[in-house]
Amino acid sequence: MHRFLKACTGFSLAALLLAAGSAQAEDFQFSYRFNTGELVTGSFAGTLSGDMVSDISQLAVSINGVAFGGTLNAFSYTSPGNQCPSCFAATGAMASFNPLKNNFYFSDGNAVSGTGITNYFYVIPWPNGSDNPVASQAYINNTAINAYNGQYVPQNWILSAVPEPASIPMMLLGLAGIAGLAGQRLRGQRKPAASAQA
Repeated sequence: MHRFLKACTGFSLAALLLAAGSAQAEDFQFSYRFNTGELVTGSFAGTLSGDMVSDISQLAVSINGVAFGGTLNAFSYTSPGNQCPSCFAATGAMASFNPLKNNFYFSDGNAVSGTGITNYFYVIPWPNGSDNPVASQAYINNTAINAYNGQYVPQNWILSAVPEPASIPMMLLGLAGIAGLAGQRLRGQRKPAASAQA
């Protein structure tokens, strides 16, 4: 029985280490509150590398609880400080845990051609100075929510990873194994020393 418990504990620890080493959260939630009070919330799938998320897809965006309609796409902004349709690219959108590194334009239309856009939300690089090199804006239901240059509030940007459901049982199994190992060691320390017999 003792060997069986050791084997289970070892398996649990190995599973926990394997899950921790290979699991990269691929689903994310975000929120941003404009300095005028409007709240943007949403989610997307992406690839995490350091504090940056790329390959953004499966977008959902709401402003004050009203969801953007249609299929949403992620674009990147390629020419900070310029206003032009050719300043956007269909690839390269990045969201970041660092609020000053974001470069995304989420839209139900085509930002490259400037067509079919009825809803959008962006946080893009813009030359506002070293303290705030970012601009943000949104548009929904014919209403612009426009925090002009310099009014982006970095501390209002929140990005969080959503744990994969499959990783939660693995984590619990690993924690149970660690607890079992700790209990086994504690029981081993409590055993009375064998007394010498005359």
